[in-house]
Amino acid sequence: MSTENILRITLFISVFALNPAMAERPKLQTQINTQELTAITAEISDILYARGLDADAAQKLSKNIVSKNEAQFLQMVENVINGCEVVSKEKLLIQLSKDALFRNEVALENYDHLIRMVAEMTQRPLDKPTLISLKEIAVKNQLLKA
Repeated sequence: MSTENILRITLFISVFALNPAMAERPKLQTQINTQELTAITAEISDILYARGLDADAAQKLSKNIVSKNEAQFLQMVENVINGCEVVSKEKLLIQLSKDALFRNEVALENYDHLIRMVAEMTQRPLDKPTLISLKEIAVKNQLLKA
């Protein structure tokens, strides 16, 4: 048998051997993301409830703030939290709860929207590094949206 045939057979066997192991990872990641998303909507609902809304109304508003693609929304939120130094998870959740309360659209892929949100969170003018990081976040989130 030639070395070319041995390589083909080895590649063929390795594809079948590794395929089940590779298929399990995305399922686990999706399950974790769903749990995190549930936690985020619950935290937004808790903030609204603490502000005096009825529990059912707070839960409905917090679910409405999440876009149609929940996993995509979660990834966008993570991009904002991890990509910008001045944004903490708590500040972002408070801002999202305000947007939910006033039924404002949340477009985390929009640069102007990100600037408005962060400016409201920090209550001060944004510096150049923050604006650059927000631009990078907007580009990442636009790629997720596409």
